[in-house]
Amino acid sequence: MASQNNNIRPTRLLDLTPLHRLGKPGIRIIVTAANDTYQYACLSHRWDDRLKQHQLNVGNLARRLDFMILEDLPKNFHDAVSIARELNIQYLWIDTLCIIQSGDNGKDLEKELANMGYIYRNSYLTIAAVASADSAGGCLSNSMFRDMCFIISNIKGETHLIGARVLDQKGTVATIEDAVQRYPLFTRGWVWQERLLSPRLLQCDYGEFSFHCLKLKSCECSSRLPPHILKLRQAWPGTLNWEFRRYLSPVTRLSPNNDKETLMSCWRTITERFMQLELSVASDVLPAIAGCAEAIAYHRNFKYVAGMWKETLSTDLLWFAWPHKPFGFGKARPVQLSIPSWSWASMAMP
Repeated sequence: MASQNNNIRPTRLLDLTPLHRLGKPGIRIIVTAANDTYQYACLSHRWDDRLKQHQLNVGNLARRLDFMILEDLPKNFHDAVSIARELNIQYLWIDTLCIIQSGDNGKDLEKELANMGYIYRNSYLTIAAVASADSAGGCLSNSMFRDMCFIISNIKGETHLIGARVLDQKGTVATIEDAVQRYPLFTRGWVWQERLLSPRLLQCDYGEFSFHCLKLKSCECSSRLPPHILKLRQAWPGTLNWEFRRYLSPVTRLSPNNDKETLMSCWRTITERFMQLELSVASDVLPAIAGCAEAIAYHRNFKYVAGMWKETLSTDLLWFAWPHKPFGFGKARPVQLSIPSWSWASMAMP
């Protein structure tokens, strides 16, 4: 588990080269070649029932390898295509459209989910539809107030261009409920790993874009005013710690001072926050965090055991569940899970 393969890529990508059929613009799916390189973006988004009609399956694969009508895609997907094109990124990976969801007895889904960590880690950029609660919300702000630009002059006749923006129509983000309303994507369990492993994040936040990488983070307003989360009254698992991303990055070279306990403390915090998030399928609990585990194993060559580590098992087994955590952490164990009861992963997620 300690290998770090930078050559693992998605089996399929969306080729965003503009196509036209019968007067309608479109794109197509390509099958990646083992010896070729691809600079691609990923989309991080929330699933909903409306996506079922857009899922890739055995029956529509051949047709989509030839052409897909762009205007038929959900707004989240359509906006992601527009953003990637603006950034001159030719390829885009969207799980719904690039993984066969039915018709092959789950073989393609199993294969691609096993590589999910690598798919995000080896991408150029992840576009995150942070403020979209469903597939129709879109990646772009729909604020009812337009940005304002005006020119002022001083007594010397010098002119200055001033820009003004309504940062937040709803006030300060003070509670968990406020944060969830503005950043619904951050409540999803799979998204936690996507954010931690992506080398670059372009977040389509509530009201603006923000950019995060291993060296900096920046936003359009360059302020700490709302809708930025200043300080919530409760700990919120949606907060992304820069140190977590640095420890999980393959380009990070840990010094001797970063001993195993520091790395394990990072892992325990990651899993604690992860368990407060939502999963639609209970059996996804370990797959949804497996990419992070692979990154930890790469740095320390530890043996992974059901969400824990053989080398620190005596400490890892001391976990316990808070009865009143945000999003319901500490529910009864799902009976259908085959995860051993001594693992934190045996607890139910919201």
